[in-house]
Amino acid sequence: MKQATYLSAQLRDSAPYLRDIGWRETATLITWAADEIEELRARVFELENTSPPGALRHTGVIDKRTA
Repeated sequence: MKQATYLSAQLRDSAPYLRDIGWRETATLITWAADEIEELRARVFELENTSPPGALRHTGVIDKRTA
């Protein structure tokens, strides 16, 4: 799930204007930043909606340091 945020959409929308005025490297960087924002958002969503390992089963092991 890669979904645009308001910020990533604004960054992508501004890239062509920056290219037009000769700021090609900056336009490329903000496009990469938008990609990174969307990838991190998807990863956070995935982590929030996934059970941690072992959460569905009880191992029966007692940690004596915390017991």
